[in-house]
Amino acid sequence: MPADTPQLDLLGGDPARPAEVHNLFFALLADDDVRVRIARVADALKADGRLRGQWVKPANYHVTLHFLGGHADLRPAMVDAASQAAAGVRCAPFELVLDRLTGFRGRRPPCVLGCLDTPAGLAALWEALRDRLIRHGLGGGLSRSFTPHATLAYADRLLDAPPPFAPVHWPVRDFALVHNKVGSGAYRVLGRWPLTAGP
Repeated sequence: MPADTPQLDLLGGDPARPAEVHNLFFALLADDDVRVRIARVADALKADGRLRGQWVKPANYHVTLHFLGGHADLRPAMVDAASQAAAGVRCAPFELVLDRLTGFRGRRPPCVLGCLDTPAGLAALWEALRDRLIRHGLGGGLSRSFTPHATLAYADRLLDAPPPFAPVHWPVRDFALVHNKVGSGAYRVLGRWPLTAGP
């Protein structure tokens, strides 16, 4: 076979082209006002100068509720099941206060805005959505614990003694199902559900 002849792997793919990964997850999405306030914290960190890395675009600020996995393609059946699960969630609106600047360990440690105290409303939403996802056959890979946070950057190191900042008050009125093709840098909202305690 000539050296310049394209080769396919045993599954019919092109080994020279990386496989696509499509992430699907439920999240709280920051509105314009909250994005501005989170961006101010990120700007203060940049000005501080001790942290370097890849900064998250303000348009992508969010708090992940449940991650439904990375897949080779976007599966309509999974989207339908997730949407049906979300439609049955009944939880009241609440306020989330992001008042803790911290990070997680890793090769590129995420620098995140978290909360000292998880609001009862957020815990109730996380539990209710988890229960509904399990009922709709999507419970296999769900996390058993929840540390709410909004990622600001994937950094070169963990930040010790972070600079002071104004807490971000985030009125949460809905939640969303989000699709992201890894590497695209863009999120696509597949569905959005208002928080309401009524029937």
